[in-house]
Amino acid sequence: MAGNIPDQLIQQLGAADDAEQHRATEQVIAMGDNAVDDLIEALANTAHSSALRLHAALALGRIGTANAVEKMLTILKDPQSATALYLTTAMEEVHNPASIDALVTGLTDADDITRQLIAGALGRTRDPRVLEHLEALLEDGNYMVRCNAVWGMGQLPTEQAVPALMGALRDEDRQVRMLAILMLGHHSTDEVAERLATMLTDDDKQVRREASGALVQIGTPSCQAVVPLLGNDDVDTREMAALILRWTSDPSAVKALTEALTDSSAYVRHQAARALGRLRDQTAVPPLRTLLDDPDHRIRQTAEMSLRKLGVNFD
Repeated sequence: MAGNIPDQLIQQLGAADDAEQHRATEQVIAMGDNAVDDLIEALANTAHSSALRLHAALALGRIGTANAVEKMLTILKDPQSATALYLTTAMEEVHNPASIDALVTGLTDADDITRQLIAGALGRTRDPRVLEHLEALLEDGNYMVRCNAVWGMGQLPTEQAVPALMGALRDEDRQVRMLAILMLGHHSTDEVAERLATMLTDDDKQVRREASGALVQIGTPSCQAVVPLLGNDDVDTREMAALILRWTSDPSAVKALTEALTDSSAYVRHQAARALGRLRDQTAVPPLRTLLDDPDHRIRQTAEMSLRKLGVNFD
């Protein structure tokens, strides 16, 4: 060993007792750069238990200094390295902003997996300085690298990543589009809602579902973006719009929802009726009454339930 970490402390990283193992890990992390070389040696020592090597990797990643990252990335470039699996775990823990320059430098000549790891680590720093590097990774040929870049941008405490995330909605891979939608769901703005509303007509059903969930999460800004879709020619789009408006419960949608009660789709009529019941707007009573004669018994039941919420007495 390099000698900075006492051997007893190294052994405690693999202790059977979880509390002892945790204390040892925290003590090693507190040593910072002084522990890096010893931890790398511990990872390479196949005589150590897998538990010890795993916790050494966790500690190394949480230290995450430039020195630690540089050494990890150097070893990862060796395909024959016996420590590669543990270093992958270590890289998944890196979040220290001090490692940014080392991470960016490490992108040069890195393989697909290493680029994925670096993209994730850049995001975990939550430092706005990494945005330009993550945005560049959106052009990467590997879809998982692009996914990690999108995820990373979603971790940044700034609205500056929104344009790049919206650009990722055009990615050819549905996983990238879905992750971009998920990240944008945390930004409740009219601009984001309008862009996400266009994803309700995406060719992929899973992408459309993800967009629906994000629009519900955004809430009120989604209403104006989604209301026009109740008049879309595509029945699936109208049904998705009705569902979103049911859960966003925005009073400004009452008129559009009332008109949707005559839609040819029973699902649209059902969701519109439920939404009007939640909104409790008295102007919805007369059109809801018309649904009491709907040919679909489920629609009749929904209409009655909503009318009761609006104070109509059926007793």
